[in-house]
Amino acid sequence: MRLWSIQPFESLEELENTGIFIPKKEKSRNINVYNYAYKWLICQMNEKLNTDYTNYPIWMWHTFEGERQEPNLDNAGFVKVDGKRILYNLDVPEDNLVLSDFEKWQFVLENTFVLDETISEEKLLEIENNIDTLPKLELQEKIEETWINVFNVKNSKYIQATMFNLKKEFVSSYKII
Repeated sequence: MRLWSIQPFESLEELENTGIFIPKKEKSRNINVYNYAYKWLICQMNEKLNTDYTNYPIWMWHTFEGERQEPNLDNAGFVKVDGKRILYNLDVPEDNLVLSDFEKWQFVLENTFVLDETISEEKLLEIENNIDTLPKLELQEKIEETWINVFNVKNSKYIQATMFNLKKEFVSSYKII
């Protein structure tokens, strides 16, 4: 599957020296703020891929602005960072990947409900009517039950893919940005 990934410049050296790049938790932006969401995602990925990894995932673009295309780095959503980065053009076997909706993922990061067209009106009303009366732990369970909707990518304009490591053999080309 054709994908694009923006990684730190040092990923290129690691790929060339070892043939594999594994993201470092300490290099991830805002990881301490979103640690809970990332742990949930890692568990979901391991379940879907039948693996047992503990490292943080590689993020890639599958669909950008509703098209199967390289992401537009001039888009306001991209954070400007100091230093060079690498934009990889990848060809990754599908059995290494988990697809998710980028916009829905933002709700997981904010620890709130991920609602989509699969939730019935009755279920939505039940959630709304009981939200203030639920004990904190039960409310958190209800929130997390909806996070699975992040994997419903039908009609998504922004689809991201995740995998646990980037292998040199997946790299079709790259450019320094």
